[in-house]
Amino acid sequence: MMRSFKRILFIVAIFYCLALLGLYFFQERLLFQSVKLPQDFNFKFEKPFTEINLKTEDNATLNGLYFELKNPKGVILFFHGNRDNLVRWGTIASGFTKYNYNVLVVDYRGYGKSTGKRSETKLYQDAHQWYTYVNQMFDESKIVVYGRSLGATFATYVAYKNKPAQLILEAPFNSLVALPKYWFKYAPYDLLLKYHFNSQKYIKEVPSKITIFHGTKDRVIPIKLGQKLFKSAPKNKAIFIVIDGGKHNNLATFDKYHKAVKEILN
Repeated sequence: MMRSFKRILFIVAIFYCLALLGLYFFQERLLFQSVKLPQDFNFKFEKPFTEINLKTEDNATLNGLYFELKNPKGVILFFHGNRDNLVRWGTIASGFTKYNYNVLVVDYRGYGKSTGKRSETKLYQDAHQWYTYVNQMFDESKIVVYGRSLGATFATYVAYKNKPAQLILEAPFNSLVALPKYWFKYAPYDLLLKYHFNSQKYIKEVPSKITIFHGTKDRVIPIKLGQKLFKSAPKNKAIFIVIDGGKHNNLATFDKYHKAVKEILN
């Protein structure tokens, strides 16, 4: 009996160690589910746009799409989720032009046509560089920063470093370390993860108005993590909008979401 019990414990320990090793070595693939594009790829969208390329200090190329109107109220800087590239996100982000805002949606390093070696610091620097770019065209009082899922961490950082009019977050997490801890607490994630993306630290000092959307049936980033982020935000500047029945990728199908976005942008 005791021998069998020890054997079971040994097998469990082996699987536990293998799982931790897998998380450590494959974490970039899990986190950044990017799809690359050839540099000569031609984007096609229903709405008119301009393709933008920025050079970074380490000679990486950052690729973005700028959807421009004749007389916009301002501009939305859109940071997308962790999957695909601008072929998908260009269609989604360009929909915000219906609120009479220009929209700049950008690909991260390793996504689409964007190049360069990734690190947490470099990704934050890239996000700030995009903000500087739109700030050359619009006063901060007319800039809205929008972050969806993974993109919420870059949007929060940019709002912390600057003073945009609005910060809008869709299905965010409070920190990347908190995400696997939600499902399984017993692992040294602080040591295992190369990226921490601690939005909870940055949102405390965001000077802008903040709106957070989260669905009650989100199985990718549970609503509790969005609520934890909200609790760290300045209480007189932030609101949390619960979308009953909303999942991770379908909040835009709810009238409550659209009514709130319209009110915010007006």
